Amino acid sequence: MKEPAGGHAPVRRILRFGVFELEPCSGELRKHGNRIRVPDQSLQVLVSLLARPGEIVTREELRSVLWPDGTTVDFDTGLNAAVKKLRGALGDSGALPRYIETIPRRGYRLMVSVSCEEAGLSEPSAPVSRISATRWPWNRYGKFAALVILLVAGGAIAFPTIRRYRVGPARDPWGLPSKNAEANGYFSKAQLFTGAGLEDLGRARHMYERALQLDPRFGRARAEYGFTHLLMVVHGYSNSPEWFYKAEEEIHRGLRDDPGFSHGYAALAALYLHHGRKEHAPREAERALRLNPQDVDARHWLATYHWYSGDSSMARKLEMENLARLPRFFPARMILGELAREGGDWQTSIREHEQVLEYDPQNGFVLELLARAYMDAGHLDRARLTLARQRPDDRSSFRTRAVEALLLALEGRREHALRTMDAATVRYLEVNPLFTLTGVEFNAVMGRVPEAIDWLERAVRNGDHRASWFGRDPALQSIRKDERFRQILNSIATRRSNSG
Repeated sequence: MKEPAGGHAPVRRILRFGVFELEPCSGELRKHGNRIRVPDQSLQVLVSLLARPGEIVTREELRSVLWPDGTTVDFDTGLNAAVKKLRGALGDSGALPRYIETIPRRGYRLMVSVSCEEAGLSEPSAPVSRISATRWPWNRYGKFAALVILLVAGGAIAFPTIRRYRVGPARDPWGLPSKNAEANGYFSKAQLFTGAGLEDLGRARHMYERALQLDPRFGRARAEYGFTHLLMVVHGYSNSPEWFYKAEEEIHRGLRDDPGFSHGYAALAALYLHHGRKEHAPREAERALRLNPQDVDARHWLATYHWYSGDSSMARKLEMENLARLPRFFPARMILGELAREGGDWQTSIREHEQVLEYDPQNGFVLELLARAYMDAGHLDRARLTLARQRPDDRSSFRTRAVEALLLALEGRREHALRTMDAATVRYLEVNPLFTLTGVEFNAVMGRVPEAIDWLERAVRNGDHRASWFGRDPALQSIRKDERFRQILNSIATRRSNSG
């Protein structure tokens, strides 16, 4: 068929997402310039998701795309197969998604931003809006052709939706300042009492509250304030899961006012790790890092995810990157110290923690972990002196009470240990998945093997999959010969093998 004459120079539209690019006209998907073969129906699913990044595309919507005109098929099986093949092409995983999130019983959502670029064709041809239907492989792509033409010829409709999710140059990944100078001042003061400064949660919360009183729409202050709600549990000041819900509400509220603030997504990653939703943490941490590769908090929570998933080498690599960027970022020192302790290198563990205490001598987290290193090394007297250095608020926290109960058990002071590990402290160990193992250790040292195994099952259900550490932890020596202990470790190995 002869091309119409007089058309203006046509363009190709290319959709870019992550390391991939899709040219809708040709249906070609490429990664780093290399073409990737994708089945037709999987390609149709991808185009539908790219048209609405960040939004749920329902299963019924995809059904109308894949099987138009009411074609009778085994819809669920067919759609699941198409999505599985698409994930295979993208190198994605349903268990740990980076590109396509499954919304149970509803549909799917594209997790990354999408940009649209235009490139001229090498030879003149008809304007895109006048492409003849006889030149398009309708019988091959069916409704996919209609979607592509909607995307390309109707760009004024489709692409503004895509661009809305793109992070433009005007966004500041460190967060937008308030128009109220005094509110900015309080925000800056609050930052002095968090990860790169002196650890003091009470003072940080007070400063964020003052900033928000002055400017309730101060997005980054709101998100950081929400994060301090989570820290009420992390620090052991509360054993109530209500703080998790308060934190999530405040963080999302802050991100609505400042959607480009990377720390907000890092805070969500931390929340998911502590609230039994560990599988969602990498998505939020990686989203933060895409916005801001310098975000050490996001990299720290990603490292924590890998650590508790049993990948200590990746955790170490990420925290070393953090210290190269910000040497005073004490959470990285904490993780490196813990990784050294778990490897039996108590001297390195002690040295990492002491480096923080040189400038923040009452850091409650670090003093607690230093005490644990001394306990593993058999220096119980030094462990007790270390705990005594904490501030009164930290000494009375549920975290410290649990560690002190373990120390009392190691000292053979059983009655005192049981009084210290009271019901409220036990509740804390149940609420904080990243601290549940202490309940295993306490019961194992006390010689309560069945209770210790029950706690180990609870820790694994909560997302602690450090099987190698379970096999070396000095406090767990009394339960290693138990058949259930070996079964639990085997289940972790099986889970990792299946997810890999």
